[in-house]
Amino acid sequence: MRIHSPHFFQSFQVVLDRVGHRFLCWLLAALLGLSTVSSFAETEENAEPVPVAIVVSLVRQYLEAVEGLSRVMEAKGVEIEVFTLEDYPERRRAVLREKMAQRPFECYIGVGEEAARFIFRELEGPNATALYTIVLNPEKNLPPTRDLCGISLNISIAIQVQKISAALPGSRRIGLLYDPLNNDPFFIQANQIAGTYGRQIVPLKVSSSKEIPGVLEKQLTDIDALWLIPDRTVGFSESIIQFIIETAFLGRVPVIGYTNFTYESGAALSFIFDYEELGEQTGQLAIEVLQSGVCRSPDPRFSMQVNRKVIERLDIQLGEEVLEEATTQP
Repeated sequence: MRIHSPHFFQSFQVVLDRVGHRFLCWLLAALLGLSTVSSFAETEENAEPVPVAIVVSLVRQYLEAVEGLSRVMEAKGVEIEVFTLEDYPERRRAVLREKMAQRPFECYIGVGEEAARFIFRELEGPNATALYTIVLNPEKNLPPTRDLCGISLNISIAIQVQKISAALPGSRRIGLLYDPLNNDPFFIQANQIAGTYGRQIVPLKVSSSKEIPGVLEKQLTDIDALWLIPDRTVGFSESIIQFIIETAFLGRVPVIGYTNFTYESGAALSFIFDYEELGEQTGQLAIEVLQSGVCRSPDPRFSMQVNRKVIERLDIQLGEEVLEEATTQP
């Protein structure tokens, strides 16, 4: 049997470098419609396997999540079938919907915002469960057609403030770069929580990415650290992030980032996700929901990485407990 999916083969080498041959063999089998395991009910040898559909884009991080997700669910005897959005562009989404309707899936899992939006907007089943994973602000970005359940990319604000305060004890005024239209509630809550740690969140407001240089020039000397959060106006492009980090570094202000790229670009601290681990967490959640019918969406697992070279070059005091617990750059 052939796989008529040029997008899949274009992504083959990139994915191979990260997740390895085992996952690609599994993904090929899933795309061919082959069962990966035989039975969900561990106590009933002749029980029918539980069919679960995963919708995903061919993005490296998403495929890493599918690897972790599949490993957890395979161990419980779930039969997984994977559908890739690249094979079904917008004009062919009806075809994907019809194809998925041919099987009575008991659970649909959308990996990434676009896939999750398709799951929650287009797919229904009399007893089917719908889950999302790796979605930022799901309550804003997914259709409210049913109860939302899954693993978001939103780390608790309270946890972030606590960890920043512990990591950078000398940073009392923490600048937050954001567009109020996108993240004013985030700023208000973060500032309230920061007050309990003797800190202040200083708003660095922008309404377009073009305003970033001027805002930094004007306010960088008024802050002890610069906190970057996901914001559509500030942007997610590498060039903007690099400019912000380089400008802050020249001003001897440590940056707190939120991706591995910010860490590698010189952020002093970064909240980082291991996407394969997020997939494992999603698989565990899916199993729990299938067994109990109850969803309690947990906070995503993450790590805080400390760039020791940047800390040393900026001559910044680092909290003792963070030195003991955080992953640091050699």
